Amino acid sequence: MKGIYVIEFSKDKKSVLLDAGWLNEHDINKSEAGFLNYIIPQQYPNSVLGGWMVLKLDNIMEYFNTSKATVSKWLKKLEKENILIHEDFRSPLWKINKDVIEVKKFYRD
Repeated sequence: MKGIYVIEFSKDKKSVLLDAGWLNEHDINKSEAGFLNYIIPQQYPNSVLGGWMVLKLDNIMEYFNTSKATVSKWLKKLEKENILIHEDFRSPLWKINKDVIEVKKFYRD
């Protein structure tokens, strides 16, 4: 079941929507949902095309004003729920499972 939707209104204007039922099913809390809402636009288009994203913990910690332990906890939880896929234990490379994300375009190229 898809739970993350990227709505493209134009080449430059996009919106990320998270299905509330899907979030509940995966026990995703507000901060973890906020994290998903942060990384998808930051890493666009790799985040929605199955490409690897470089997630720098320092940048994420600064944006959310939180600790490294908290960000690591979010990443581990999203990996456990098969929402994020980690390339390797020490690698900064992550990608979103293509089975949980969908892109809808509402414009013509």
